[in-house]
Amino acid sequence: MSGTEARSYLLGSYLDRGQAYSRLGKRELALADFQKSLEVDPTYALAYNQLAWYLVTGREPTKSDLELGVKHARRAVEIAPTLATPWNTLGVALYYSGQWREAIDSLQKSIELNTVSKRNPSSIDYFFLAMAHWQLKHNEEARKWYDQAVEWMEKDKSQDEELIRFRDEATKLLNIVPKSGN
Repeated sequence: MSGTEARSYLLGSYLDRGQAYSRLGKRELALADFQKSLEVDPTYALAYNQLAWYLVTGREPTKSDLELGVKHARRAVEIAPTLATPWNTLGVALYYSGQWREAIDSLQKSIELNTVSKRNPSSIDYFFLAMAHWQLKHNEEARKWYDQAVEWMEKDKSQDEELIRFRDEATKLLNIVPKSGN
């Protein structure tokens, strides 16, 4: 195994184990592995992205989690400006940090990049666009994005736990009465 292959294997191992720890609710171990992945390859955008996502979407993130999440998401976008995923993460991080206009810009960039690369849209982009617009009192625009998010989610990922959590958050914020069965 070459040095590059070994580094790639180690990087993947830290990221995978960090994900496993996060699913188990072992925050400190997850954070340690995500940090180690950055040490293995400080130029790998998706390592910054994964750490940022974990910091901002974990249960009850602190102000410092959100600040660090925005910082890592910005770094991921800086390294890989043509990938949609880091733009999505940056949009979510900015939303939770109360930077709603900038969140909208980042989420729209994520959608644009997914469209250009002919990838499926993300309900995550749509739910957070809905919530950011709602925060800015753009209620009609918020409802448009919310409806798109629900439509796509019901079609493709109706049982995804994370999407269900984001849908519920958006439903509550927008004061929408959910359909029975949701």
